[in-house]
Amino acid sequence: GRGVPVRIPPEEKNGAMPGDRVRARILSVGRGGAGTGRVESVIERSRNVIVGTIHRRGRFVLLVPDEKGLDPIILRRSSTRAAEDGMVVAARPDPRNPLQAELVRVIGEPGQLETEMERLEIALGLDRDFPPPAIRQAEEAASGRADPARRVDLRHVPHLTIDPDDARDFDDAVYAERVNGGYRLFVSIADVSAHVHAGGALDEEALSRGCSIYLPHRVHPMLPEVLSSDACSLRQGADRAAVTIEMELDESGAITRCRACRSIIKCHSRLTYRRAQEILDGKYDEGKGGIEEKVLQACAECASLLLKRLRGRGMLELDIPELEIELDANGYPENIRPASRFFAHRLIEAFMITANEQVAAFMDRNGLPAIYRVHPPPDPEKLEAFRLVAEQLGHRLSFNDPPTTLELAGFVRDSAGRPGFELLHTLLLRSLMQASYSASCEQHFGLASDAYLHFTSPIRRYPDLVVHRVLAALIDRRPGTWLELGSKADGPANLPDGKQLERIAQACSDAERRAVEAERQARAIYGAAYLQKRIGETFEGRISFVTEFGMFVMHPSGVEGLVHVSSMRDDFYRFVPERLTLAGSRSGKSFSPGMAIKVRIADATLYPPSVELVLSG
Repeated sequence: GRGVPVRIPPEEKNGAMPGDRVRARILSVGRGGAGTGRVESVIERSRNVIVGTIHRRGRFVLLVPDEKGLDPIILRRSSTRAAEDGMVVAARPDPRNPLQAELVRVIGEPGQLETEMERLEIALGLDRDFPPPAIRQAEEAASGRADPARRVDLRHVPHLTIDPDDARDFDDAVYAERVNGGYRLFVSIADVSAHVHAGGALDEEALSRGCSIYLPHRVHPMLPEVLSSDACSLRQGADRAAVTIEMELDESGAITRCRACRSIIKCHSRLTYRRAQEILDGKYDEGKGGIEEKVLQACAECASLLLKRLRGRGMLELDIPELEIELDANGYPENIRPASRFFAHRLIEAFMITANEQVAAFMDRNGLPAIYRVHPPPDPEKLEAFRLVAEQLGHRLSFNDPPTTLELAGFVRDSAGRPGFELLHTLLLRSLMQASYSASCEQHFGLASDAYLHFTSPIRRYPDLVVHRVLAALIDRRPGTWLELGSKADGPANLPDGKQLERIAQACSDAERRAVEAERQARAIYGAAYLQKRIGETFEGRISFVTEFGMFVMHPSGVEGLVHVSSMRDDFYRFVPERLTLAGSRSGKSFSPGMAIKVRIADATLYPPSVELVLSG
C-alpha cells in the first residue's frame, strides 16, 4: 500500500542520520494519516565516514559533524588521543552503537589549505586509492598488447593530440586532409574497452567513480594511472589501440560518409592548445611547413566548416572563462587568472561534438543500447527572469514561446565581446536545465541536437566506455574492417538491457554532479586562499550578481567576493528583484550587475570558502 509520512522527533532518532535505512515504530497517528514514530534500530548507514570537528567536554569527546542535520556523536576516547580540541577529523559510525563513532583520521587544523581540501575530498567520498583487485586487473590489462591483425593499421596517419599544458591522459587524437574538394577527418579515441572489461573489479570501481575529477592540486582518476596515464593514453610515438571515426566532408562541411573501426595508431605530435594556435597563426617557426602545420591547417579549415553548420542550427557557445590556478612549490595558489581560450579549443570541440553526434545517430537509428547525453529545454519562468535582467543591462530580447536555440544562440553571438557579456552568459547558463545521462535518446537543447552521446573521453568518463563496448562488439563481428555508420546493424545478444543502462546512466549523472561540486568548491577554496594573502588591498571589479543580502564582485583574477548589504552603511539599500538591483532609499544610488566599483578585501576564510569585501571610496 501507499506509505504515510512519519515524523521522528529528535529524542526518538536513536542515533539515526538523514538517509539511513531504519526500523521504526509508529507511536501515534494524526489526522490525514501522518504520524510520529521512534527509530528502533539502524539497518544500513547512508555514510561510512563523517567529517567534523572535535569538541572535548569533560570526560566526553564529541564529533560535531560538518553536515547540517547531523547531531553531535560521542567518539571513543581510545581513538582520540592524537586529536586536539578543535581539530578537523573523520570518524566511522559504530554499526553496533548508533550513538558512537570511532575516529579514523585526524585531518588537521581548520583554516589550513591542506586541511580544507582533505575535508572536502573525504566529505564527498573521493577515494585516492584503488582497491587491490582493481589495481591487479589494471596492471594485467596494461601489460597486454593489441593484436594488429584484428585492427585497422593507421600508424601511417600522422595524428595530433591537442590538450592543456598539464594533461596526462590523452583520450583523443585527430587528423585531417583535403581530398576531392572536401576533407577526410579522423577522430581516434583511446580504446579503453580493450583494457577494461565489463563486470570485473576494475570495471566496478570505474563505475563507482563514474568520471575523473580534476582538482587544482590533484586528479582523482576514474582508472588507475597505469592505464589512464600510460597504457590507454594516446602518447606521442607509442603504438596504441584506438577506436577511429573516419568522416568524409564535402566543401560545405556536410558529412557524406562516416565509418568506424578498431585501430592501432601512433601519434605524431603532442601539442598544447597554445602551441597549436601559434602554429595556426604562423608564430611558431620550428617545423614551419612540416607535417604539424599541414595537418593543423587542414584541421582548422575542416573545423571552421563544422562550426559554421553547428552555429547555423543554433548551438549555444557560452563564453564563460574557467579559472587557471598556478601553484607554488608548497601547493599554494601563486597566481589565478581566467584561462586563455583559442580557436584551437573550438577546433577540438567541433571534432568531438561531431564524432559524438555521428555515433549517437547510428545507435539511435538502429535501436542499439547506449547511454545518451540529454539536455531538456529551459524552464520558461527562469528564461523570462533572465530576459528581464538582460534588458536592464541594455539588451532587448524577444523570444518565441518556447524559445528556440537559434534565438538564444543569436543573442549569445550578438552579446559576445560587449561589456559585461561574461555575466550575461553566466546568467543564461543558470537559467538552462542541467544536462544528464539517459538510456533514452532525447534532444540536447544546448547543442541543438536530436541525438547526442559521449564517446570521445572513455579514459575519464564511464558513459563513453559503455558506448565503446557496444560499438566494439559490432566491429568485432568482422575484425580488422570498417563498420559503416550509415548502415543498418543489429546488436549482439550480450549487450546490456535498458534497465541496466538506466541504472548506469543515473549513477553516472550522480557522479558527474559530485565531480562538478568538488571542482566548484575546490576553486572557491583556492580562490579564498589566494585573496587571503591580499587582505587590505583595494581593487576595481565588476558586479557579477546582486541578491537581497548583497552583491558579488569579481576580482581581476576571476575570484568572486561578497559585499554584504550590512556593510553598506551610507544608506538603506533595498533589493529590487526584477532589476537585480540594490537601490538606496535616500541617496538614489543603485548597484546592478555589470557596474564597475572599487572595493577592499576585508577578509577571506577557507571554511566555508568566502571572500568578504567592503566598498572603498
